[in-house]
Amino acid sequence: MADILIVTYTYDRYDVLKKSLDSMFENPGMDFRLWIVENGSAFSNMYGDDSGLKQFNYLIDLYKQKKIEMLILNNANLGIHHPLNQLMAIQKLHSNNPLIKPSEFTMITNDDMIYESNWLKETYQTFLDLEKDNVAVVSPFHCLHPGGAVAHGMATTDRVMRNGRTYEIKKSVSGNTWFMKTKLWLEDLDWYRTDHPTEGGDWDKLEILWKKNLKCAITPEEMAHHAVEATGAGRMNRLGHW
Repeated sequence: MADILIVTYTYDRYDVLKKSLDSMFENPGMDFRLWIVENGSAFSNMYGDDSGLKQFNYLIDLYKQKKIEMLILNNANLGIHHPLNQLMAIQKLHSNNPLIKPSEFTMITNDDMIYESNWLKETYQTFLDLEKDNVAVVSPFHCLHPGGAVAHGMATTDRVMRNGRTYEIKKSVSGNTWFMKTKLWLEDLDWYRTDHPTEGGDWDKLEILWKKNLKCAITPEEMAHHAVEATGAGRMNRLGHW
């Protein structure tokens, strides 16, 4: 069984986060481990009624239930890329006694994604089917607009049949959900820029992939989307708050 680690970060939007994690746990299709950086929600009241503290306590409860393997508690909102660097730094640490080593696969995701049944199994299978086609990053993510679902990816570079399934291999996919070999994340993509904490990181990583002639893909039946509350003019749109 593959060792898959999912990493994410969050800051004071309990309603969206709970929907996201409930759907993540419900039926992924295969096992995974979860690490979360909590960006100081205990000290926030962005949505009133102790909204941040409610989220903080919720994550503590999940940790006690062992649904979260590692929970990093920051005392301030450190944005996006600093938490990702924290998560990467811990993955880079290893030892022989006790044996601690990086996971085989890592998936970076957001705290507002809604996952559909078998989302992880589908993503993993897509990676296995396309690895020989130089696909290094797979995403189960699609944009959800009033007119329906729209695949999120730039420039279909190839269309292939693998194991009876049709795949579109793309130049890029959204940075919201990246499933990849951990070795690629730690060694090739490496640290995130912190001089532009809300923008630039995904494009930096895509440029590295392009230089290595590595490609991206979205699962044939996309298995995740943004929570409506976090898109467009939604009440919990995070633009401006990271």
